[in-house]
Amino acid sequence: MKKILMALLACLLIAGCSSKEAKEEHASCVIEQAGLMTMDVDFSAKNDEITEMVMKITIDSSLFGGVDFSTMDDEAKGQVKDAMLEQLGISEDTKGLTTEVDFTDTMVVTVGIDLNTASKEDLKKIGLDIENTDMSFKRLLEDSEKEGYTCTKK
Repeated sequence: MKKILMALLACLLIAGCSSKEAKEEHASCVIEQAGLMTMDVDFSAKNDEITEMVMKITIDSSLFGGVDFSTMDDEAKGQVKDAMLEQLGISEDTKGLTTEVDFTDTMVVTVGIDLNTASKEDLKKIGLDIENTDMSFKRLLEDSEKEGYTCTKK
């Protein structure tokens, strides 16, 4: 009986020591376009597969004819926000997506994407085809840098 218990304990110890926790990685990639717009994308991954993305797009007011965003009333801000989200193909009630639009001297659109929760169809609407795309963390960073982004691992 004692030998059986020792064998079971040894198996549990080996199994516990050899099990791997998920490797988590994070990075941020930034690109600026002609001083008018900046896109900052934060990626989170587990075991080299992207699980979450947060895109922060900062838009200079000159793209809107030099409008002073800080003087806009709430109704006007709501209209601009709705138009921006519609152009991006995003609905505020889409599962797995969070949106926020802030107005100061610039307009900042932040879109959070949980790739484990959002449906593939909703992701396709916003231009993310995860069924036909390699969602490898390493590959995504390499591809982003080839497209002109500056990426930094966190």
